Amino acid sequence: MIRFPLLTADTAPRFVILANGEFPRTPLLLSILDRAAADPQGMIVCCDGATQQLLDYGLTPDAVVGDLDSVGAAALRLPPERLHHIGEQETNDLTKAVTFSVREYAPASICILGASGRREDHLLGNVSLLPHYARLCERVVMPTDYGCFLAFDGEAEICVGYPDRQLSIFSFGGSRVAAQGLVWPMPPSPLSELWQGTLNRSLSDTIRLSSDSPLVLFLADEPR
Repeated sequence: MIRFPLLTADTAPRFVILANGEFPRTPLLLSILDRAAADPQGMIVCCDGATQQLLDYGLTPDAVVGDLDSVGAAALRLPPERLHHIGEQETNDLTKAVTFSVREYAPASICILGASGRREDHLLGNVSLLPHYARLCERVVMPTDYGCFLAFDGEAEICVGYPDRQLSIFSFGGSRVAAQGLVWPMPPSPLSELWQGTLNRSLSDTIRLSSDSPLVLFLADEPR
């Protein structure tokens, strides 16, 4: 069984992939980024378009991945061994960064930052790719300013933090979902529509989910 602890700066994966959406703003997301940079075992892999944002923040990426057509002069001055040109146009930059990371470093867990903001179509595309990433990496977390997406393949125990946490479950493969710890039971039939697993709540601080295809869970933060 895959176990997800409650996401904090201490428990977040130290392997971070920075996408070219809105740069992290909240204290939690910035702490995750800072700790990945400070940890000798940490890693920050940038989609090429996000590189300048990271440099402006004061951190240096361990790797930059993409077709490198959208990096600035400062990024091009990075050591050449940190620049990884992938010119194919069949996948988006985030997928290039994830597949590169899995191939080169095989992390058990990854944290994707900067995947939301700016354009909702990019966010939707990135969320729809999480099941694919879950087949490549055991635990995938993608926190945003308003909550956190988790993706996994198989069975998982997830610490949601407290009872009555708002959450939504998505099965992009249209599979049945078995669940424990939810206020409203999951339907017995496969989730053929994305909305069918949305707007649920937790009974306690932990839930369990399983399916025969990858699942995406969104945990909503309390309104600020």
